Amino acid sequence: MAIATGSNPRNYKVKAVHHPELFDPFEGRVICGDQPHLKGLGKPRPDIFLLAAELLGRKVGEGDVSLLDAEGEEGKALIEERARGLVLEDSTNGLEAGQRAGMKTIWVPDEKLRALAPNETYGANCILESLEQFKPEEWGLPPYDS
Repeated sequence: MAIATGSNPRNYKVKAVHHPELFDPFEGRVICGDQPHLKGLGKPRPDIFLLAAELLGRKVGEGDVSLLDAEGEEGKALIEERARGLVLEDSTNGLEAGQRAGMKTIWVPDEKLRALAPNETYGANCILESLEQFKPEEWGLPPYDS
């Protein structure tokens, strides 16, 4: 797993320092929005999630999934690999970025954002009110330790 945040490293560290039990396990696997590879193009572009997947050793290619050759062997392989990715997002821009990356998306919006359009899904595969509702085994991941 990795973290792909639109925040710059300084702002990420300010957030993370208060929750070391959550963020310390991601040491060395954090992509921030100011990475040179992203060229200043953040969410809703898919690049940040593709870069995170590459950091994890996945071969996912570049660009929007809709631009891949779904008929060609390489394009099919990239689409299939991307579909193995799972994005948990709190923003609609991040949700769109995950979808454009070709990954499954779980939206965990702030309750005030959700209240603005309570029936809108923005294409998310799943919507959770809290990360505490996340059940990894429902997504092909190992369950939490009991």
